[in-house]
Amino acid sequence: MINGNARNDGVRFGSDKYSVHFSMEKNLSYKVHISKNLSEKVKTVGTFKRFLHKIPFIRGIMVQMEQSKGYTLMLLVLFTWDILRMFNMEEDLENSDIFNVVIIAIVVLMVLYTVMFIFRKILLNYKTTLQFHGAEHKVINTYLEGLDLNFENVKKASRVSRWCGTELMVFYFVLFVMTFFLKYDSIRFLLAFSVAFEIFNLKDEDKIPVLRVLFKLGYFCQERIFTKEPLNEQLEASIESFKMLLEAEKEEI
Repeated sequence: MINGNARNDGVRFGSDKYSVHFSMEKNLSYKVHISKNLSEKVKTVGTFKRFLHKIPFIRGIMVQMEQSKGYTLMLLVLFTWDILRMFNMEEDLENSDIFNVVIIAIVVLMVLYTVMFIFRKILLNYKTTLQFHGAEHKVINTYLEGLDLNFENVKKASRVSRWCGTELMVFYFVLFVMTFFLKYDSIRFLLAFSVAFEIFNLKDEDKIPVLRVLFKLGYFCQERIFTKEPLNEQLEASIESFKMLLEAEKEEI
């Protein structure tokens, strides 16, 4: 399965076997690196793990935990806090000086990290990342439509992708807000993401009116917020990198 993601210096395209990443320099020249995926090098995935990946509403959580350490950490923190609330221990902790110092330290670190992220990703490279994101979508959309991967076809392609991860995040945010009535945040966190993942992977979502509205919201966010029209140089580099991925796949057959 073909996939991709944009970075502040380029784009990564991937398949089941290979990953191709190009990074663009300030003079608009670019470097391309191709590598074999770890999943192809090491095929010793446990039977139980494979089983979990097939169970609806659990497989989404498994995938996200494997791909994001931040997701796993957030889940652990929420579970810990909810267990304390369950046994009415949070009031005792809130009166503890040590606990308050730890909370203040965590909040300060989170604020510092957020400020650094905003400065580095948004103020410095945000526009470039969105342009690469648009280039990634245009190339993959052209490929999925079965069109020739020439510059003219890719240039005309849509920046909106049905399989963009931002769709999944929009669904998750909407569902998390809708589950406000649940007492425990960890349950909301798990429920919202697991349902969002199943909706995201539906094949006939356009036949269900409510889901059609949800997908259109995601498409709107992609076009207006998460992508921008790429430069010609960014588009050309994306096309060449994607062709390199296809060539590597072809040589394996």
